[in-house]
Amino acid sequence: MNMYQFNCLDEVRQIELLWSAGVLVGSRQEGHYKILLYQIEGFYVEVFYQYFQGKMVKTKSFSDTNQLEPYLDSINIGSLLSHE
Repeated sequence: MNMYQFNCLDEVRQIELLWSAGVLVGSRQEGHYKILLYQIEGFYVEVFYQYFQGKMVKTKSFSDTNQLEPYLDSINIGSLLSHE
């Protein structure tokens, strides 16, 4: 599946696919949102949860790795660097 095909899915199917095939790679907070970052089949999806409503309010998909910048400080790569 590519990003275009993912974006054509309805919200329920997008979330099902993220839970079954996506890999959670990061999270961050922005204002009233908790944003979870998933990687799936060569692209990324941000899932926005609003604290006050306690539910998902939108998703945003992208393939440009420059958009990963907000997550770089929170990704632990220590296990990749150890040579044990």
